Amino acid sequence: MKNQDTILGVFLVILSSSGIVASLSLPEQGVSNVSPGFYPMILFILLGLCSLGVLWKGIKSKAEYRFPQFKWGKVIPFTILIIIYSFSLKWVGFVIATIGFFLLAMWTLGERNKWKLVGIPLLSTLVIYVVFVHLFQILLPT
Repeated sequence: MKNQDTILGVFLVILSSSGIVASLSLPEQGVSNVSPGFYPMILFILLGLCSLGVLWKGIKSKAEYRFPQFKWGKVIPFTILIIIYSFSLKWVGFVIATIGFFLLAMWTLGERNKWKLVGIPLLSTLVIYVVFVHLFQILLPT
């Protein structure tokens, strides 16, 4: 395959452009000065700038790359795990589902250290919960 950076850069430029257009089409709300599309638009602009850098690197490079081989033994179980997580949010709530998802995802991807398998899911879930519920005041599935 001829230079995957160029192909990826073009794809990401198209994606970010589409995201910016979609963000601009979100309706304005009178409650605050910031429209609902403001933050997604900022993120898509940043994605566009980064993708222009990848595209430039791909155009400058003369090397020929191959896409890496997928490890289907990890990709398929992880994909199934994401689907199970999305459905389990409704049944067991955010905290339990997220801790379980992180733990099983880390196990699926090869982590075997018991301290990491317990600590990272607990700490990550706590940080996500505090940031979204207390800082952003967004309700999470219960």
